Amino acid sequence: MKKVYLFIFVILGLLLTGCTSKEVKNTKTLDNFKTVAESNGFIVTDKLSDYQSQNADYITGALLATLDDAEIEMVTYTDNESAKKTLKTHLEAFKMMKSPSMTGSTSKGENFEKHTIISNGYYGVTSRIDDTLIFSKTLLKNKELVEKVFNDLGY
Repeated sequence: MKKVYLFIFVILGLLLTGCTSKEVKNTKTLDNFKTVAESNGFIVTDKLSDYQSQNADYITGALLATLDDAEIEMVTYTDNESAKKTLKTHLEAFKMMKSPSMTGSTSKGENFEKHTIISNGYYGVTSRIDDTLIFSKTLLKNKELVEKVFNDLGY
């Protein structure tokens, strides 16, 4: 019986810590993003000027990939902390999407974090590796299309 409690305690501990691992992922460039997105049928546009007009000088690059009603954006930052701060903003937006039937996942490693949510007919995903962030909020019907781009990039 003690073994069962120990097993449950270990599983709960992993869930509460977000299953953080020592894994390290390689950061991809905006060029990598553009190549992968275009190979999956997306049209890629430069969004940096939009951020510059908002005086977001901590952003060094931004691309938006669109295909029908699916959008994926990748942003590069001057440092890891700026990317982490933006990731927290995305997670706050995820909280606004919560519903009773919501599902989601989190994975973390040495230099990365990925969060997904499915709620109210939408799929949201945000993933950070070092000073880059890639994210999407789209209709649930586009989930596989978006996941393919994320997986092809290693995010």
